[in-house]
This record gives sequence, C-alpha cells and structure tokens, in this order.
Amino acid sequence: MGKTLLIMNKRFEIDRYVSANAKSENVDIESIYRLEYTGMPWKLMALHIQKLNLPCQSIWYGSWKKRLNDYDTIIVFGCHFNWNVLDYIKKHNPNARIIAWFWDTISKKYWLPEKYYKMVEVWSFDPVDCEKYNMHKNTQYYVYTPLPNKEVEYDVLYVGRDKGRVSRIGKMCEEIKSAGLTVNQYIVATYEKSKDADNNLEIHNKPLEYAEYLQLLDKVNCVLDVPKPEQNGLTLRVLESIMHNKKLITTNKNVVNEPFYNPNNMFIWDEPTKEEIVEFFNKPYEPVDQEIRDYYLFKNWLNRFNEQ
Repeated sequence: MGKTLLIMNKRFEIDRYVSANAKSENVDIESIYRLEYTGMPWKLMALHIQKLNLPCQSIWYGSWKKRLNDYDTIIVFGCHFNWNVLDYIKKHNPNARIIAWFWDTISKKYWLPEKYYKMVEVWSFDPVDCEKYNMHKNTQYYVYTPLPNKEVEYDVLYVGRDKGRVSRIGKMCEEIKSAGLTVNQYIVATYEKSKDADNNLEIHNKPLEYAEYLQLLDKVNCVLDVPKPEQNGLTLRVLESIMHNKKLITTNKNVVNEPFYNPNNMFIWDEPTKEEIVEFFNKPYEPVDQEIRDYYLFKNWLNRFNEQ
C-alpha cells in the first residue's frame, strides 16, 4: 500500500484513542481539522463553510494538507457534512488512491454524494449497506491494548450514546437486574431531550474518553451491545468482548454467523426469561482463537484494503 494517511475527526473520543494507539508501519493518522480551533463559534463557522461549499475551506484543515504528496493511499473516515475534503485531496494529489471509509450505517445525514463514487473508492463495515449502495466491504477493526484485569465490580456494562435507544436499554438493564445481576450503565445524551421516563436512568451530557471506558470494561464480566436497528455490521462492543475475554449480550442476531460466535460467550437478546439470562451467565467463558482475534486488529484491517 506504500505510505498511507488516515484522516479522522479527532474531536470524537474513539478517534483520539485510535490515533494515539494504532501503530502500523508507514501509516500516519491526522485530524481532518486544525485542533487549535475549539469552542462552539468556531465549530459552527466551520460547519457552515463546509455545508455551503464556500471558498477557502482548507484553512480549517489539519497540517496533513501540506504533505499530501507524501502518500500513496489516503483513507478519509466518514465526514458527515463535509465530503468536500475529497475534492481537495483529489486536486492536490490526483495520483493517490483515495478511500472513503464508512464505519457507521448509511443515513440521510451520513451520506456520500453520487459524484464521489467515480472519484474515490467507497468502503463500509456494514454488509447490507455494501450490497445496497455498491460499496466495497471491510470489517470493523479494533486497536488492542491489554487491560490490567482488575477485580470485577459489576456483571454487565453498557456505555454509549442514546440515539433513540435509551428506553430499550433501560428496559433491558432492568430485566438483567431482575435476574439478580448487577449493571453499570453510562448513557450519553444524543439530543437535548434525551431521557428515560420509564426507568429513570441517568443521562450524561459528556461522553467518556475511550481510555476511561476501558477502565470500566476491565471491571465487568459482560458487555451489553445494542446497535441501531438498521445496523448489520459489527459494533466495537462485539470486538471488545472477544479481545478482552468478556461475555456479550447483544440485540444483533447476525453475530451467530460470525466465526467467533459461541453460545457460551454470546447471548442474543430476544425477550429472554430470567432463567435464560442466569443460565447464560453460569456458562464458563471460552476464549476465542487467537487467529480469529488477530483478523480484526487494526494492521490487518489496513491490509484488507489491498485484497479486492
């Protein structure tokens, strides 16, 4: 692949973690925007300049723009409102292989205009989106760092944004608790009115840094995974479970088709009884083969872009 540039939005906690911990030869990871511009006024100004496609957009871009010709391959992570950056890259390094990478499901908000399909390669982690929108498929990936294996404090952990799921998550947590298990949840508001009227869950305004999340993960036996209903690709929660030897409760029925699926380790949530939940937790965890775990590592994810 030669020298590769990954352009991410380092304003998000998972992007910051990846950029700090992903190590691969001849790979640079940069922020799409200059990080010194902080605060809501700057963000709103940048947003509208990009959305309206006004001149001088590149003043907001990170220092990568000065070194574009150093790279043979440039992977741009989903930009939500600003795909104009692809035009900038193509103009200043027309010989580079440019990849638009979707690690979220396609939506009206999260959409790549048709013209770019002729300009760049379009890839996604979601198999249904790949078939529907004629995209190349790669898996989700994981940047592994070992955990210290602290003493377990809770049976189940859920951390994530609301995204309209808070009522369902609340009900699931209550059912798990009714089975005699302990739950630690940290739900982040997606919208100003995010709330859980049924179960009175606390809703937080600030997301955890990913390193903080890993500290919580280290103290539980099981991860709760509740992807968006339209999502078919694997979430990070699934990969966290196999990488860190944690059980998984998930609403994604597609995991039964994955090579790492093991009913001792993974429980598909489908209106279970208390007895079924307890039975799952009483089963011994069986570690996933190292070869399967390695498949999802960051460096191997990068290599798979050369397999099609």
